Amino acid sequence: MKYITPTLFAIGALFISVPIATAQDIRAIVLENAPIHLYPDAKTTPLRTAAVNTSLVVIEDAGEWLRVEFEDPVFGSRQGYVQKIRVRVNRPELKPMDLSVPSTVASANDASKQRVSQGSRSSQPSLPARIQDVPKLPPVSAGARVTEKGWLDVSFGVAASGADTTTFTYVGIKSSEPYAMAASYPKPSRGAEFDFGGGYMFNPVVGLGINFTGTAHEDAVGLGATIPHPYYFNAAATAANVTAQTLSRTEGGANIQVMVVAANRPSVRFRVFGGPTFFRYQADMIRNLEYAQVAPIFSRANVIEITGFDAVKTEGTGWGFHAGADVSFFFSHVVGVGGFARYSRGTLAIDEPMSESQQDVTVGGFQTGGGLRLRF
Repeated sequence: MKYITPTLFAIGALFISVPIATAQDIRAIVLENAPIHLYPDAKTTPLRTAAVNTSLVVIEDAGEWLRVEFEDPVFGSRQGYVQKIRVRVNRPELKPMDLSVPSTVASANDASKQRVSQGSRSSQPSLPARIQDVPKLPPVSAGARVTEKGWLDVSFGVAASGADTTTFTYVGIKSSEPYAMAASYPKPSRGAEFDFGGGYMFNPVVGLGINFTGTAHEDAVGLGATIPHPYYFNAAATAANVTAQTLSRTEGGANIQVMVVAANRPSVRFRVFGGPTFFRYQADMIRNLEYAQVAPIFSRANVIEITGFDAVKTEGTGWGFHAGADVSFFFSHVVGVGGFARYSRGTLAIDEPMSESQQDVTVGGFQTGGGLRLRF
């Protein structure tokens, strides 16, 4: 019995000590400045670079990499991947122990030597753990923030113009009587839109970029005229709302974007943006009308028919603003697809050919679409 009791205590102590040891963190000590990446890929931009002797908590063995937890000075506790060759893994259960046999009759000299021996052994570095013993845990959390320095967007979509119906008129004198010609441009219908752009992130949240857009619209223009009777004074005929052939209108914009990343995850990114826009306007516009007139001599009946028109290309530039949002889904750290919605508006002056005067036109509107998204 005198041997059984101590043996049971020893076995109990052994079983109690095992969970205590395994509950401790497995640490990786940095041997040289070690970049920590979001993915096990040395070509990606590091989240942070750990200095020599930094202690990292090992979460998972990933081949030539370790997934570790570290304390980010800005974002707090984060996870990432570090190359094994840059660290030494310490396991608490493999920490060197004092294995000397105690002596009841140790001299003062022996005791002193033993203390020196213990001190030298305790100062030795811990033995590296076997990497295969590092536990396998689930992959890095989807909530981890992705760091990017630049972006590139290419999109196709549709545009609804912000312009309203506008009518331009010319009034002149013909046979000592006034006559008038008019061209009415309807609110542009929905057209095609294309844009591309990119920029640079100053930090994970705020960046600055530029985006170039182009929209195209085609609509039929309404034509009208009031022409005096060639024989009777104050007798005139009007031909109004005669539809001409379709004319085109295009708008280009250079959007200076202040970009704010509201959410950035490994697979999803949400951004809002806004800023000034420089608009360029180009349109085919009516300069003059051609018409045929039938006016019998002994009748006040006066019939006119618009038979054609003369159109010229008109251009103008001006400043406005834009604002919008973009949501993207990424297949990898770099490549993904996304969709956007943007509203822009501006006013610019053109030399209107029919009225032969400078007129203001509204540009911009609502655009939406989607396409390729790159981050790097």
